[in-house]
Amino acid sequence: MKNLIQNVVKALMVIVFAASTVAAFAIDSESPSITINKIGYEKKIGVVMKNLSGEVTITIQSESGSPLVEEKVNQAEYAKIFNVANLEAGNYVFTVKSGLRELEQPFEVADKGLVLDAKKRREFFAPMFKSNGENVDFQLMAGKLTTINVNIRNSAGEVVFEDLIKNVVKVEKRYSLRQLPKGNYTVMVSTPEKDYFYDVRK
Repeated sequence: MKNLIQNVVKALMVIVFAASTVAAFAIDSESPSITINKIGYEKKIGVVMKNLSGEVTITIQSESGSPLVEEKVNQAEYAKIFNVANLEAGNYVFTVKSGLRELEQPFEVADKGLVLDAKKRREFFAPMFKSNGENVDFQLMAGKLTTINVNIRNSAGEVVFEDLIKNVVKVEKRYSLRQLPKGNYTVMVSTPEKDYFYDVRK
């Protein structure tokens, strides 16, 4: 099995392609405006978004990462108040994902109210994936000089390919799956801040 994996790794082609050729991953020149605030003394979170293009996903997750609320937005402007009074006391994350941009706002539901500190807000540039079963395209706009690790695992969790990309601000790559056996695979993209996963079937 190990020899098979080694042979697959050697045969796996990595094709780097220029940004000008990737029309499917075009980035809007005007970034969305996203505002997340606590509403008064109540256990409510207000969200206002403008200049949206494409689908935006809003989620509320537990501290362990379990999704509790998910909403899709397909309009240029959006405003809503989320009532989190029904959540148990504990720590949560309010996430807004728009294209390659991901905004995370931690908050705490306490017995006496809601604790939301804007200084703890974090912004990431999540990767975008696309696959036709033969190739996996991925793009990541890191926003700063960083190192990225990409690995592909089979259904047994074995790493069949790994790519360490050092000192980059933007990455656009295509990984060929043609030499791999048919089956289910998971692409894992690791940044210093967090890990991202993408499932693909060949």
